[in-house]
Amino acid sequence: MLNALLAQASPQPANAAAPLSIWDAFLQVWQYQIFDVDGQPITLNKVVIGVLFLLVGVWVSRVLSGTIGRRILPQVGVQSASSVAFQRVIFYLLVSIFTLIALRLVNVPLTVFTFLGGALAIGIGFGAQNIVNNFISGWILLAEHKVSIGDLIEVEGKVGHVLSIGARSTHVRRPDGIEMLIPNSLMLERTVINWTLTDTDIRTSVRIGVQYGSPVDTVIELMKTTVVEHDKVLSKPEPIIVFEDFGDNALIFDVYFWVRTNQEMTLRLVRSDVRQMLDHLFRSADIVIAYPQRDLHWHAQDPIEVRMLPADVGGHDGHSEPASSKDLCNLLRDVDLFKSLNKDELAELAPHATRQTYAAGESIVRQGDTGSSLFVIDQGLLRVSVEENGRSRKVAQLLPRQFFGEMSLLTGEARSATVSAVTRTIVYEISSEMLAPILTSRPEIAKQLSVALARRKAEIESQTASLKDTNARQRTLAADIRSRISTFFRLTDIT
Repeated sequence: MLNALLAQASPQPANAAAPLSIWDAFLQVWQYQIFDVDGQPITLNKVVIGVLFLLVGVWVSRVLSGTIGRRILPQVGVQSASSVAFQRVIFYLLVSIFTLIALRLVNVPLTVFTFLGGALAIGIGFGAQNIVNNFISGWILLAEHKVSIGDLIEVEGKVGHVLSIGARSTHVRRPDGIEMLIPNSLMLERTVINWTLTDTDIRTSVRIGVQYGSPVDTVIELMKTTVVEHDKVLSKPEPIIVFEDFGDNALIFDVYFWVRTNQEMTLRLVRSDVRQMLDHLFRSADIVIAYPQRDLHWHAQDPIEVRMLPADVGGHDGHSEPASSKDLCNLLRDVDLFKSLNKDELAELAPHATRQTYAAGESIVRQGDTGSSLFVIDQGLLRVSVEENGRSRKVAQLLPRQFFGEMSLLTGEARSATVSAVTRTIVYEISSEMLAPILTSRPEIAKQLSVALARRKAEIESQTASLKDTNARQRTLAADIRSRISTFFRLTDIT
């Protein structure tokens, strides 16, 4: 229309060409030469075709690389971490191929990139050495499969889990929540400890020092029993106890054992459990854990005069209670079930308690047996197990100053589990006949005992119940147990 208006507005020579049609004008624009490169014309149509081809090529590269990375590579044994990296490489490789083809369609000769490639090589060589080094190191890490996502590694004293291996750095998260980006070149140049390269079995150890004069055989036995009875300690390889050294202040022992985990905190918790249990067992066996000390020996030239004073001078009332009775009163005072008993009642109960000794492997009570007594542990380690479908299953372990058999003592209920000695064990047995006089003289104790017993039983059941349900269950148990105690001991008015 514009050409027509121009033609009408201006006089036309006799030999003038006919006006161009819209299609002819479009073809002229479509085939318009923008510029030339090395003698090769670059037209608009070739540029448009090249750009469209490149866009389609990027889409095809993304789909094809994703299919290869998600479906094909895992089937040939490539790990997930490596497959992601290979998928990225395949994508960029395909994009590069489509880019070269697009340049060829545009009619750009590849020789024009010779100078540009040389300049880039010089720039990369001098200005991006670290980037290229880390990039190549990352591919070496992925190719060797020595470090994978999820591994527990240690680099220069820093321990953490590998979250990802990128083109420049490896992403590691420490147990304290701090995340580190370790350059890939550092992963190759430094010593990297991979705790989970072949498996998740990790050996750890606990060192302990005991006072000179301690029975070495007993120390070794208690240390071995402690680690063997821990649920997370592997039985194979077996734990090893080493009498390491005669130290300046102690006899040094090391116990080595294996734990299956990929969490550093789990190792720390296991070592903590072992130390805590050793402390309980050593205390009950009168084995003193040594501490740094220095003995000074003073040699006086003249002997020191020692005078024996009368008993009343020192302020002592002359009354001597047997040490065993005092110790047993202290032991009973630590039992939660007897917190409601006063000092006189504990002193009345203690002399009647029966001291019993069991060798390792002996059963103290068996599941289903009748009984009406409670046992307080003075020394040793005990295993609690239940029979289910003809098989014995360990459910708990007991340490010194803990107790068992409270339901049988207060209600006459049959034994609900088998309790056996893991080490040489000393327990004190308290029967219902011993407790009956105290309950008869002060019936309100039965209510306090029922509350303590219900709380203990509810705590066990609370692992699978909510707090509201636990509190309601505890109140119900207390009322039920109080009624059963009243019936068992023939008590009245304990509400």
